[in-house]
Amino acid sequence: MQMISKNKLGQIFRTATFVDRITKIRTLQTFLNDTTLDIPLMRRKVTELNMRWILRNVKVNNAEHINLNKIIKLIKEII
Repeated sequence: MQMISKNKLGQIFRTATFVDRITKIRTLQTFLNDTTLDIPLMRRKVTELNMRWILRNVKVNNAEHINLNKIIKLIKEII
């Protein structure tokens, strides 16, 4: 039986975390491209500044939106 070195395990976990974060960002971008959301076009791009703005302001005109809780959860996991 061959043992996996600590360096190799660390590399595997870093890669998995990185891929997971990219997947979350892509999912969030898909949710933000929904035309039924009342968000300015300039705020739909996934950047740190826009994500903070969305967390503060998304509930104002989108309280009844179907994906609102998913959007908020994804932003909090990414930031």
